[in-house]
Amino acid sequence: KYFIGLLETSKNIRILEVGPGLGVNLNTLYKFGEVDILEIDSYFVEQIKLEYKNIKNYSNLDNIEKKYDLIVMLDVLEHIDDTEIFLDKINGILADSGSLIISVPAYQRLFSKHDIEMHHFRRYSMSLLKTHLQKSFKIIKACRYNSLLLPLRVVQIILFKNVNSDVGTSNFLNLVFKKIINLEIWLIKKNIRIPFGLSIFCIAKKNKLFT
Repeated sequence: KYFIGLLETSKNIRILEVGPGLGVNLNTLYKFGEVDILEIDSYFVEQIKLEYKNIKNYSNLDNIEKKYDLIVMLDVLEHIDDTEIFLDKINGILADSGSLIISVPAYQRLFSKHDIEMHHFRRYSMSLLKTHLQKSFKIIKACRYNSLLLPLRVVQIILFKNVNSDVGTSNFLNLVFKKIINLEIWLIKKNIRIPFGLSIFCIAKKNKLFT
């Protein structure tokens, strides 16, 4: 919600979330306008439609003729082999003043069996993400995220060889993670630069010179 607010956009915009999974972001996105999704996993689509019965789902970017004011892709780009073609298509379905909100996992040195099992092609540095976006998009803001969880992840992978990032459904753990996320958002709002983090968040605008 905070990152969408940075766009200073009007309400009732057209939004597409690519790879929404179980749809945990949809309730927030609906506060800003009309929402469609692109999800190829039939189980996720079924679960989403239990709550959002009339939501429009696409299975392929090539089937989309609509233009969107905002496209949200959280932990999606690392699953894409040819990022240039994919981002060209994303650019093509954005309105002229459209925006992209994207997150990717950071640090290739943390690439593990877990990434392979999740069908990740890579993890990202800030410079690599900017390189992948620079043709089709103009970056407005980029920042590190999940910084407070980074030491734990390093210990899991390097010391204990534990590549499983599943923390279960503990209410206590969920509360702890929520508090951590709220703290990190507060730091970002205060323009306190976080130099490290498990994720990179980026806000970009459509490059109008793109052809």
